Amino acid sequence: MAIVGPGLNNPGRAGEALRSELPYLCRQHAVYSGGCTWALTPQGISINGLPPDERREVRQERSRPRVEALGTWLHEQHGRLSPHSQVAKAIAYSLNAWDALVRFLDDGRLCLSNNAAERALRGIAVGRNNWTFAGSDAGGRRAAAIYTLIETATLNDVDPQAWLADVLARLQDHPAKRIAELLPWNWKLQRHNKLAA
Repeated sequence: MAIVGPGLNNPGRAGEALRSELPYLCRQHAVYSGGCTWALTPQGISINGLPPDERREVRQERSRPRVEALGTWLHEQHGRLSPHSQVAKAIAYSLNAWDALVRFLDDGRLCLSNNAAERALRGIAVGRNNWTFAGSDAGGRRAAAIYTLIETATLNDVDPQAWLADVLARLQDHPAKRIAELLPWNWKLQRHNKLAA
């Protein structure tokens, strides 16, 4: 799980302290509690590819006790540290974002990491120095919109080229009130229904 957030990626800030100290603190906690309580996902259990309801059930059974123990431990550590220390600031940041952190327990659709999104953007990050064609802020916004459309189609198992070609051909005659029909997930459903008929 990556530790990210405003100001937490700069050296010397609270995030740097947490990244350097948290593994030690967690190991220490694991020794004191008799196990790796800080691990949010137990080893040997893969819930990738399971339906959201099953993922939620596994998380409720296996991850919730670990997450609750981590929250209790973070509160205890925060109370022991000087409020001016970088680790205390990092723990305070984590506790302030606690609702967002634990949201995955109640929603099986959510992932603990953003690896899929980062993989999707890797090509853009690698080639960005070569893509100077945008030429202006408006061009950059248009490029971002196109990348978003293509990646949204890809994440919905829709061929981006087929989808864009069909949508661009139909767009001028399509009613504005029904523009949602052209979104990749709706387009895929319509395409499936059309082929089934």
